[in-house]
Amino acid sequence: MKNYKWISNIGKKNFLIIMFFSICLSSFFTIGRKIVFETWVSNGYDANYIKPIQLVDIFFWGGNILFFTFFLIVILLLVRNFAFKGRGNQYKQKKLIFACTACLLFLGWMPYILSFYPGSVLGDSLASIYQVLNNYQDMNNHHPIIYTIFVGIFINIGIGLGNINYGIFLYTLIQSGIMCIVIAILLQYLFINGVPKVIICIFLLYYIILPFFPSYAIIMWKDPLYSCGLLLLMLFLNEANKSRGESLNEWKWRYCGFIGMMFCFFRNNGVYVLVTCILLVALFYKSKAKKVIGFSVAIIGIYLVIIHFLFPVLNVKTDYEENVGIPLQQIARVIVYDGEISEDEKEFLFHILPEEKWKESYSPCLVDSIKWNEAFDASYLSENRGEFFKIWLSLFEKNIKLYLEAYIMNTFGFWQIGEWNGYGYIDIYISDNDYGIENADLFQKFTGFSIQERLRQFIIPVGEGWFAWVMLISLCLSICKSFKSVLTYIPPLANWLTILLATPVAFSLRYVYILALALPMLLCLPVLYKDND
Repeated sequence: MKNYKWISNIGKKNFLIIMFFSICLSSFFTIGRKIVFETWVSNGYDANYIKPIQLVDIFFWGGNILFFTFFLIVILLLVRNFAFKGRGNQYKQKKLIFACTACLLFLGWMPYILSFYPGSVLGDSLASIYQVLNNYQDMNNHHPIIYTIFVGIFINIGIGLGNINYGIFLYTLIQSGIMCIVIAILLQYLFINGVPKVIICIFLLYYIILPFFPSYAIIMWKDPLYSCGLLLLMLFLNEANKSRGESLNEWKWRYCGFIGMMFCFFRNNGVYVLVTCILLVALFYKSKAKKVIGFSVAIIGIYLVIIHFLFPVLNVKTDYEENVGIPLQQIARVIVYDGEISEDEKEFLFHILPEEKWKESYSPCLVDSIKWNEAFDASYLSENRGEFFKIWLSLFEKNIKLYLEAYIMNTFGFWQIGEWNGYGYIDIYISDNDYGIENADLFQKFTGFSIQERLRQFIIPVGEGWFAWVMLISLCLSICKSFKSVLTYIPPLANWLTILLATPVAFSLRYVYILALALPMLLCLPVLYKDND
């Protein structure tokens, strides 16, 4: 038994938790090294592919399990009895921290705000602007309609002022301001909970220097504001944990409900994040369950009424193919690699897209080349959803290996460390348009020189997988100290998991932007509690 004393030091339950996470991390690492990825997500299956698993990979997988187990045990032993000592409600200091960090952030982002006036407006942005300028006659929830209405406020202000660029610049300022405030709230929260000022300063520099913060502040995407909502929800849930549910009062649930409604309507996977949070809050804090469930059911009820009753009445379209990206990729791989498929199944699938087009269009890391193919019959797919799902299940039973390979290739950017791609990472430009939206370099106008190109070329490549690993390691350490701490992680974790279930592309920081935004919180969470807090 003496040989296993170190296990008793951390506890058998914690050892099992660590083993589970070690297996997950080792699996990611082992499978990831078998993937061949050449430069870009739109490359075909001759450039982006997965090599067969060999016997040596099994040994590599087992060795990594031992390594990660040892690594996590060592880290847990270092942090298990340590926690930052909270400062309490130091009114003047916390207000000073909030004001200074918010102002410094805004000033630090000002070169981007001025250089890229009125902001970054891409194809997704133009799709929302098109609906606004056409008086919402051709509404489509592919880009959530509530977000489009939000954008419309600023577009109409710009038109009212005689220049659409004024409205877009106002949007940029408002979004930048909201992001600065939310980040300042986070840094203030960490300060109150005992994180030293020097670490707060390092975190502040992280937000100022890394380009995917100022560049996202000026882009007309739903993702930055959605991620801000998730971050605020993390802080709310962490307070619920610290107070053992006592902070779950009526006022704070109203605040939580507003945030929940926001990210339900700003991204289509937001409702799943909210439902998961509700279920765990009710499970962990049963004395609050009735209030929590009652209030939350009302929020979700409003969401369902709007989506399933109001939207059809208003003729708001929803593109079904947007929900089946991974199934389309899996079916395509079966067709391309001559998997087992019946003649009846071929007849149905080749009605959606001719056989030669399936083979020409298949890109293992991007579904867009299939669903945007001119021959793709989206209407037929939408009208025959049940039959499509039935065939998808049938092919899964006959082609498990091809299905798994397709899934791995279409998601690996979100879980593999060391891999990076520029798709959906940093996009600072204005797409060609007929609306008069154009860039003016105000920084050059005010200072006499331009830094636009330097800012465009300033890219620090950090793959989405790195952020995911930080979250998973942080989660492992936190639940070893206090199992209920899992509640705090639900917003980023559930968002990440839903992306893994429905992503149309293997890389896109914007889809999991919350992981980058919440990084300081994720790093500090394991030491915000003492053991079994």
